[in-house]
Amino acid sequence: MALKCNWKVFMMVKMCFLCGVLLVKIGRVSLLAGGFTEENSDLEVKAAPQQRQDGRPPAISFISRKLREVEEDMNCTMPSITSFPRTLFTEEQREKGAIIIDFLAAFYLFGAISYVCFAYFVPSLEIISKMLGLQEDVAGATFMAIGSSAPEFFTAVVGAFVTHDNTGVSAIIGSSAFNVFVIIALCSLAAGGDDGLPLLWYPVIRDSICWLISLLIMIAVTMDSLVEWWEGLIMTVSFGVYITIMYFNKPTSAFVLNWTSKHFETEGRPMRTFSLDDESEETAFIDDVSSQEKGLMGGGDHGSSRTLYGSDLNRRRDGTSSSEENVESDNDSLPSVFDPPKSTIRFIGWFIGLPVILCTFLTVPDCRKAEPWRRCYPLTFVLSAVWLAGLSYLLYWLIVIIGFTLGIPDTVMGYTVLAIGTSVPDAIASLLVARDGFGDMAVANIIGSNVFEIFICLGFVWFLKSVTATPVTPITISINGLAATTIVLIVIMFLIVVAIHHNGWKLDMKIGIVSLLFYIAFIGWATLNAEGTFGDAFTIGETVAPLPPCPESYYDL
Repeated sequence: MALKCNWKVFMMVKMCFLCGVLLVKIGRVSLLAGGFTEENSDLEVKAAPQQRQDGRPPAISFISRKLREVEEDMNCTMPSITSFPRTLFTEEQREKGAIIIDFLAAFYLFGAISYVCFAYFVPSLEIISKMLGLQEDVAGATFMAIGSSAPEFFTAVVGAFVTHDNTGVSAIIGSSAFNVFVIIALCSLAAGGDDGLPLLWYPVIRDSICWLISLLIMIAVTMDSLVEWWEGLIMTVSFGVYITIMYFNKPTSAFVLNWTSKHFETEGRPMRTFSLDDESEETAFIDDVSSQEKGLMGGGDHGSSRTLYGSDLNRRRDGTSSSEENVESDNDSLPSVFDPPKSTIRFIGWFIGLPVILCTFLTVPDCRKAEPWRRCYPLTFVLSAVWLAGLSYLLYWLIVIIGFTLGIPDTVMGYTVLAIGTSVPDAIASLLVARDGFGDMAVANIIGSNVFEIFICLGFVWFLKSVTATPVTPITISINGLAATTIVLIVIMFLIVVAIHHNGWKLDMKIGIVSLLFYIAFIGWATLNAEGTFGDAFTIGETVAPLPPCPESYYDL
């Protein structure tokens, strides 16, 4: 039996390796074939009307370095679409209606990214955190944050290393706003009910303060519109400080909650005390998300079993827990991804997503299953990360195409469409746990993931891009009013927390409506500010004005 299991693992690894090589080969060929040259490509940069001083016309190639050289010679910015291979449709075809296909493909990628996150990436991270013996608070602040914010990270990487623009930065800010305002609104409207969804104030305040500090650090770093390598390193190290805070969360929260219970009362009743022996609600939060991933992303219809893919940390807010035997039985009975769900809505989603389900089934081992598949969690982590990187690249590409066709700036598309698409995993996770009564952990999760996005998705990516440049050069941030937009985000977040406090620390219809209105107001402000509508009226610090876009006569799409 052992030999048979080892043979299966060997064949699975071999198959994954061959599929990975095939995908890389296909991608390389498509890039080379889809790239543009100076003579016969569909995406050709034409000579500028004015010649250079040395008499040579500007030339451009598919290499990003050459793109930047030409931009400097022409004193204009090439559109981000020129950083990607040629598309299936010409600009004229897209303007006549083919853009609808790009929209549908983008929405399909939203669901594909969420599926890969929940079905493969997050389970592998959970097993890794368990194997490392991390306590729940640290695991939630690190690996679970990576799982829910992986799309944002890869879009930031694409923006920094492929398109060399600030769309990834605007997507992070827009994602932070979506996480706070829209997801809180959805939790309030979907799970609040008539009595509202109760919140525990401490995790909300804790993560809000940490997020506030991360935003202030980002403002300080980008104040001069330049990010040095050491500034990116400071932001990366700051995330380590955040992990340290989470490591001591249990004794800190016990002290704070016990102290407030003795000195303050809420609605005439003393606030509840907290003991180090109590099971952390972060654990219940992770359990709830993990168990319901099976019902949403896999086949079949399942109840909420509160399992952590083999962990016995199964506990609800009412204190009930399941035995280890039930957990192992649940893992053994994990249904096939090809079992159609009974629900009509889920069946439609499952049927549409069959291509992605089949491809990931053939290329990524499912570590949620029993042995020997669980031992393949490192391979699951790597291959699912490759899938997320590729899907994020495609999504970024489609968003750029849509924005270019409709005449919408890339920064605005980052604030809106790209931010919403990459926030789908956070939205699903928070809605699931909020529906089962874990409102405080749902809110703390979305706010805490914002800390990861600022320090790692921005800070670490900036540091990595700066130190890998030859020579080491600072990163230019040319988004109009970025600091002012961030300050507005902080102010609105403060108003949301104040509103929740005055509402008795519960989410209901009123909080949901207020959050949606705040989000609409923020997106309107950020969009107008990014387009320079207000001029320099709200400019804070030094601003590097972006070069004007190149005329259409410089390129042919």
